[in-house]
Amino acid sequence: MHAHELTAVAAQLCAADLLEQARLVSADALHEPWALAHGVVAAIDGVAHVEGHELSLRLGLPPRFPGRLPKVFVLDERLHGRIPHVFQHGYVCYQEHEGVLLDRYHPVAVAREALARAVETIRRGLTGESEADFIEELALYWPGLPEGTVFFAAGGQIEPILRVRPPWTATDVFVRDRAQAIEVLAASMPVRSPAFVTLVEQGIDDLAAPGLYIPLERVPRPPDPFPLGPWTRDQVAEFIRQNLSRTQKRRLEDHARGRTKPSFAIVRVPKPRGGDHLVGVQFDDIRGVHPLAGVTGTAVVRQFRVERRDPGYLVPRGGGESPLQAKRVLLVGCGAIGGHLAMELVRCGIGHLTLVDPDWLRPENAYRHVLGMPSLVVPLAKSLQLGGEIQRRYPGVQVDCCAAPIEQALDAGTIDVARYDLVVSATGDPNVDRDLNERLHGLANRPPLLFTWLEPLGIGGHALVVQGASPGCLDCLFTPHALEASPTLVNRAAFAAAGQVFTRELAGCGNAFTPYSSLDALRTAELAGRLAVEVLGGRRQASLLRSWKGDGAAFAAAGLRTSARHELDASALDRGGQDVAMPGCRVCGGCA
Repeated sequence: MHAHELTAVAAQLCAADLLEQARLVSADALHEPWALAHGVVAAIDGVAHVEGHELSLRLGLPPRFPGRLPKVFVLDERLHGRIPHVFQHGYVCYQEHEGVLLDRYHPVAVAREALARAVETIRRGLTGESEADFIEELALYWPGLPEGTVFFAAGGQIEPILRVRPPWTATDVFVRDRAQAIEVLAASMPVRSPAFVTLVEQGIDDLAAPGLYIPLERVPRPPDPFPLGPWTRDQVAEFIRQNLSRTQKRRLEDHARGRTKPSFAIVRVPKPRGGDHLVGVQFDDIRGVHPLAGVTGTAVVRQFRVERRDPGYLVPRGGGESPLQAKRVLLVGCGAIGGHLAMELVRCGIGHLTLVDPDWLRPENAYRHVLGMPSLVVPLAKSLQLGGEIQRRYPGVQVDCCAAPIEQALDAGTIDVARYDLVVSATGDPNVDRDLNERLHGLANRPPLLFTWLEPLGIGGHALVVQGASPGCLDCLFTPHALEASPTLVNRAAFAAAGQVFTRELAGCGNAFTPYSSLDALRTAELAGRLAVEVLGGRRQASLLRSWKGDGAAFAAAGLRTSARHELDASALDRGGQDVAMPGCRVCGGCA
């Protein structure tokens, strides 16, 4: 709406008796900081009674009201910052905007509901019911500007850390140690080369300042009264020390009285409803005993905020599972499916990934591979390029790369599968997969195996997990039934009928490829990724074949024939271990 239209709406709100003594806010007041900061173009003032208090409230309308929530302000400055969710200018944060459905045809009802929620927020603050929200939302109340990004894992012990300022950025990074500093800085360099990495290694000590990571062990009580601005040195020290155990206090004092006094601290503050905040404190001009020691000397204390890029914080926010950070996955094959799958495994929370693939990324596959076009500057094997890209995007994830065939890596001892919680093969080559299945089947400490592959022209994709205590293996799918009159070597899971050729050539011999799209590869990677997470999370104990199928239109248009399995209903495409197992299998015998 235009401003004059919203003024008319504001007049309707006055007449609706949403507030006592309601009146329009003057046009001049709409040019004041409170209105400009919150995008208010029309407003009304009035009175509401809350817990025996007569409070002056203001209801402000943004340009897109009632398609956007109105703004509510409490005008009594004694409450600004003194109760939770009441901020500068008296702005009341009464409702998150995300996920709210507004009836734009009934502006009075929207405004009435908004005021009711704002009044309830104020009431809970006045009665002390929401006092813990000062800690629940401490990052909003912590004074200071953002000064850097945290990369280290937020653990449970007080530890020395480093603050590093890369010369090519305007922000600091907070890291666990020198090695992580080099890793993070190398990943952030505009041009990454061995010579540049060497320069970083040589100059890191000049760029780094020592500090402490301090995880509070108890959910703290907020200071009373809660500070409106920067905290004093004593308030900061008391807030930290009161919420540490005796052992942790001694550890803190040892570090604070050490030869190298910490110039800053990153403090982990547990939230009442779970999770935690990280906030920063800078110590300048330290004289005598450090402010965090038992007896403080003098220092200038300054608070600051940080951005978090530690996986422990980001993984759950992205829908991943924190326990998966300790899991180790071996991924064989970094092509279209393997590339997407590697990224999704990391996004699901996998903290240790080993990539095996000797092939190079070819330009012909750029439009179905997660990496896109290969580099002209430093051509590398797909495993190395993919590993570098994962570490660039997701610092903190450990990625090892092996640019060799899996058979060679196993023979040479480069890869020890017993070190992994899951082995995934996305080679797309049934011969390689069957060889890997047979090699690993008899190992005493064999982890679960997951094979995934894709059929041409969008007809479908598959994922098979094989677990030691469950019957069946990959070779069971290639074992004909004992009563089959004319047994042939064919994958019984296939949607394509046997005896057909699917490869195509765009530029003659040596350039053959199987036709499928990036969407097909991504859908198969998702299928395999979900199954991998189930296995690693302990929710899938038995062997399972899981498939998705397309409509087959492009397949039929190419003159190709589907198998009987393609005619099954989608709900019948999950097959358990006993259904996968085939008596007579030369690898597992069709039994556990």
